[in-house]
Formats: sequence, C-alpha cells, structure tokens
Amino acid sequence: MSVYGEWQDALMATTSSVEIDLGRDYEWVQIYIPTISSANISFKVAENAAATYRTLGSGSQVITAGLGGFTTVATIGGFRYIQIISSQTQSNVTFRIRGSRR
Repeated sequence: MSVYGEWQDALMATTSSVEIDLGRDYEWVQIYIPTISSANISFKVAENAAATYRTLGSGSQVITAGLGGFTTVATIGGFRYIQIISSQTQSNVTFRIRGSRR
C-alpha cells in the first residue's frame, strides 16, 4: 500500500523554489510543473530544516521540462526537506508537489 503526503504549493521566483517540508521522509515526489520558461528541473535536498541543501544525485535527477504544463514522478531517496531547482530563471511560478512512499 502506498502512502501519499498532502499536496503543497512551492513558489519559484528565481532559479530555486522555497524550501519544502514534505512532513516526513519519502522515496518519491509527484510534481506538477506549471507553464514555465523553457528549463530543466532538478532537486536539492537536506537532512533537516537547518542543514545545507545539496544537489540530489550529483545533478543526475534532471527532468527535461521544456515549457512545463505536465505532471511527473521523481525519486528523492528518502528525504523530507527539498527545493525545486530550475536551469533558467522563472518569474513567480507555483509548482505543486507531494511525497509518496511504499
């Protein structure tokens, strides 16, 4: 049986979103990528809210988002605290994200 977290808004006004607390550790995130300036999307993760955010998987967890407007799933490997990273500056766009695990 899968466990899903609550959907959350994640505002991005530059190349990184606000910090997102998924509420618990999750294996995956489901992410709705809104219409954006053409970009690739990746993640940074942290052990706790006060820790330094580090690139997940040495940048190998990249979603080719193009102009966005779709939903996908990404592996985050058991982290709770994440940020969404864009390869191009975005102007006040809101992503929707939630965690999932087995």
